[in-house]
Amino acid sequence: MLAGNSRNGTGFSQKRVTTQSFPGALTIPQFDPTIAFGYMGDYITNVSDGSHQYFAWGDNRDTVTDFLYPNGRADPDVFFAKQ
Repeated sequence: MLAGNSRNGTGFSQKRVTTQSFPGALTIPQFDPTIAFGYMGDYITNVSDGSHQYFAWGDNRDTVTDFLYPNGRADPDVFFAKQ
């Protein structure tokens, strides 16, 4: 994931936020159908305290293997970064 920053609104610089890229996840059928059908989550935010930026996002880089997914599946987790 990349974030674009600008000090004056006319020029933007990009910085990488995540330490690695991650795939999208097929959520149909949902991993936990008691939550919602076909829903991953919306854990995406960025805020600043004037000195640093803080990011949180849903990321599918981890894999879980269980009796339902013996070959493994993407495991959405929430990640955090500070710049």
